[in-house]
Amino acid sequence: MPARGRSSYRVPKLSSLRPGYLLFCFLVVFGLLMLLGLFWKVYSGYKNRLWDNRTRFTIVVAKENPEVYSFEVATKTLILFSIPKNTQIEASNKMGSWYAGSLWQLGRQKGLRGELLQKSIQKSFGIAVDAWIEDGGEELFQSSALGKIGAIRKAIFTGTLKTNLTFFDRFNLLTALSGDIDIRSLNLTGSRVVVKTKLADGEEAYAVVPD
Repeated sequence: MPARGRSSYRVPKLSSLRPGYLLFCFLVVFGLLMLLGLFWKVYSGYKNRLWDNRTRFTIVVAKENPEVYSFEVATKTLILFSIPKNTQIEASNKMGSWYAGSLWQLGRQKGLRGELLQKSIQKSFGIAVDAWIEDGGEELFQSSALGKIGAIRKAIFTGTLKTNLTFFDRFNLLTALSGDIDIRSLNLTGSRVVVKTKLADGEEAYAVVPD
């Protein structure tokens, strides 16, 4: 019986491979990992978006005097109001009464981020607040005639701010607010939603009127 011939193919040793080939393989693997990470980030952002583009969407911007923006899709109406920083707010998580202007920092110290401000305003004013964003987030509501490309750029730019809004939430909001929007500004003190009061130590502040 004739002996079988051995295959002439040999697996190249790692030391015999050219540096350029190794670099090429590394770049390919690195590029694939980057694409996979980007795909996962986009997918997670879409899956975890807060807004369905059909219902009212309300956001608090953590400025010194917190600002609340509420957009009603059906009527294309944006309602906004500012809460005086020295308004006493019943904080969520059973944390007692705090000034509205201090809830953002308190939330950061307690590891609750903007959720403390969001839920405290919701609790004290009896309105549903869906999201929060730090100071600078008011840029989302200055989007007249941005167009799709402009909305994408601003959605990416505002992604550097601390917020629970996903890229898709920001992009959809910027797109929805383009065009003719009925903007209504509320004055909480003028409408007596909050009224001046004197605290036990004699300091003047504002208090939320029940109901």
